[in-house]
Amino acid sequence: MLEDLLKQRQALLDNAQSPLQLLRQLDRRLVLWSEQHPQDLALDSWRKAQGDAPAFWSGALRSELAMRLRACARDESFEQVQSEADSEYEEGSYWQMLACHSGMELPREWPEPPQQQLWAAMAASRRGQEAKVDACWQACVSMQTGAMLVSEPAVKSLLSELWPAGNPFWREWFFPLLLAAPEQLHPAMINDLAGRVSDASVIEAMGISGSDRFLPLLAEVASHGGEPGEVASEALQRRKAHNQDLGQRYRQWWASWLRVQGAPWSLFGGCW
Repeated sequence: MLEDLLKQRQALLDNAQSPLQLLRQLDRRLVLWSEQHPQDLALDSWRKAQGDAPAFWSGALRSELAMRLRACARDESFEQVQSEADSEYEEGSYWQMLACHSGMELPREWPEPPQQQLWAAMAASRRGQEAKVDACWQACVSMQTGAMLVSEPAVKSLLSELWPAGNPFWREWFFPLLLAAPEQLHPAMINDLAGRVSDASVIEAMGISGSDRFLPLLAEVASHGGEPGEVASEALQRRKAHNQDLGQRYRQWWASWLRVQGAPWSLFGGCW
C-alpha cells in the first residue's frame, strides 16, 4: 500500500499541471496509513517502497511524517523510526527538510556535498545564522533573500562559480536567483542558460521568470510544437489559470521560500 501511495505521489509531482488539491487528498491517505502502520516508516521499508522516487523529497517526506507522528502513541516500531530519522542529518534529505521548515536546531557539523551545502545555507538563513559552507552557496542564498545586492556583475560572477558544482541540481538555485533578480537582468540570466541546459529548460526558465518580455517568444515557440513548444504552452496556460497547480506552487516557493513553511514536494504541498 505504501509503495502505491508513493508512486501516485511521484506521478502527481512529475506533472506540473497536477492540482494541489489532489496532492493534499493523497497525503491525507498517506498520513492515515502511517499512523496505522508506523513500521512502514522504518528506513529499510521506506527505501524499498520509494522505488525510483527522487531521494531528496522522499527522504524529507519520511522525516516529515515521523515528526507528525511524534505526538501519537509511541510503540517500539515508531521509536525505531524516530531514531533513524534523527541519525540521518548527514543525508541531503535531512538538510533539505531543515531548509524548508523552521523550529528545528541545526546539526553541529556542516555537509560537504554541494547540493547539501546549498540546503544548509538556506537552513541557516531561515534561522538568522551563517552557514559554514563554501562562499558561493552562502552568496547564492544571500542574493535570494535580499541580504546581498543583486547586480549584473555580481550575478555573472556568482553564476560562473555555481555552475561547475551545481549543474546537476541547477533548478534549485537558479530559479530562486532568477526570481530575486530585477527584471532587467532576466535576459542575461536566461542567455547564460543557453548551452548549459536543454532548449526546453531555457523555455521553462522564461516561463518561470513571469516576465512579459518573454511572452512573444513563448507564443512563437508554442506554435512550433515539440518539447520546447509543449513547455512554452504550459507556461502560457499557467499565466491564465485561476486554479493553483503544482507548477504555480513551485514558482511561488522559489520566490518566497524564506517566508513559508514546507515546499511544493512537502507533506500537503507545504503551508502557505
